[in-house]
Amino acid sequence: MIVPNSYCYWSVCRAKRQLYSMEPMHPVCRMVGVFRNFRIFSNVSIPDAICYGAADMNVNDDRIFLVYLSAGVKKLDCEYVIWLNADTKFLRMPGCPLMPLGISPIHVPLMRTLRNRGTDRRLYTIYKEGGVSNCPYLPVNGFWILKIKALDHVCSLAAHIIAIADNMNMEITGDEALGYAGQMLCGDPERHLVSNHVEIWGRKGIGKWRKAAIVSGLC
Repeated sequence: MIVPNSYCYWSVCRAKRQLYSMEPMHPVCRMVGVFRNFRIFSNVSIPDAICYGAADMNVNDDRIFLVYLSAGVKKLDCEYVIWLNADTKFLRMPGCPLMPLGISPIHVPLMRTLRNRGTDRRLYTIYKEGGVSNCPYLPVNGFWILKIKALDHVCSLAAHIIAIADNMNMEITGDEALGYAGQMLCGDPERHLVSNHVEIWGRKGIGKWRKAAIVSGLC
């Protein structure tokens, strides 16, 4: 059973553009009734958030959260962590945002199945090479949930698929690496489709995002 008080939101803020997006997030959260702690790895102070130092690293921005996930997040005093992009806004109270997990240790929103052609071919090929036995799915960035106890395994899987992509001379983003980990650990990928949890999170321009309590891509 998931205990509602056992989670926190977290993010990484290293650039000014991220800071401008993130600073207004917290007052808006309070206005809609969200008083959950926000843990932010940042080199500047952000009002209404618990901030931790963010070191300068030679890591691509789209993979930087993986570094903090493996090095810092495991030290947070909660059982589950919920990642939010800096461009995320709370439009209303989300209820229990852990519901998409089900019995899985990780929830990464998935949009649709990937096809072995066109723009899908790159990620389809990488995922298949990494051992995804069923039809692989396209992950959507902006929001994901992780059980802290599964953190090391998730980071190991993400590093594994990044190494495979590098050996194939193919690019893979941090979100795509996490999407791989999610599909390797969940028993039913369809449960993690964005369309199955429209009341909790959505990304602007995808499906019925206007029904979501938490929306990414608004900045």
